[in-house]
Amino acid sequence: GEVVLAAGALHSPHLLLLSGVGPRAHLEAHGVPVVADLPGVGENLQDHPAANLSFECPASKKGISPTSHCMFVLGRKIPHPLWIARWLLLRSGPLTSPGCDHGAFVRTAAASAPSAPAKRRPQGADPTSSSQLPAPAAPPLADWPQSDVQLRFLPARAVSPDGMNSFAAFRELRAAALPDGFTFQSVAVRPHSRGRVRLGGDALQPQRRPAVEGGHLSDPRDVASLREGLRLS
Repeated sequence: GEVVLAAGALHSPHLLLLSGVGPRAHLEAHGVPVVADLPGVGENLQDHPAANLSFECPASKKGISPTSHCMFVLGRKIPHPLWIARWLLLRSGPLTSPGCDHGAFVRTAAASAPSAPAKRRPQGADPTSSSQLPAPAAPPLADWPQSDVQLRFLPARAVSPDGMNSFAAFRELRAAALPDGFTFQSVAVRPHSRGRVRLGGDALQPQRRPAVEGGHLSDPRDVASLREGLRLS
């Protein structure tokens, strides 16, 4: 038989560690009986680091950001009622957008370049003729140049490190409005940095959250990709 454990990138290794499956030294340090000494459990955690670059528009351009068209109801911001009516009646308008529907995948100068296939001369060909060199075979799909940065466009000023969460964070702000603007979020989509998941606190209490070591930007190649993304922004 086979058991498939699917509890997510964090809780799958956490459950294995709690069950005694993982690095022996780590399990013994937390008083967990070792069932299987597997050093790889909890290792190789990967995440996508991101950086925002936000621009403020002059006062003459006020009104271009969705955050300019909100109203307070019971102390909380809601979209403009005309937006709501337009969506309910016509299924059109700003509420048909997820808020981040424009962007690009870019292969920057920081991306790792694949090696080009070598040209081989056919057997018996004239060694002095360059015209008899065949075209190089196309590399396998996995070897094609890959994007290392995703650019996401947000039609509003960022108010949190996560561009998309700015809309949720803006709803909680008590200020009547923020200056209009727009934001570019650069995401390193092929990170080289690695983190890990470990048991946290009293491991004998399963309700305790795991200790997550993100390892973000521990590899300078990820920093280089984000830097190139900010330059494009």
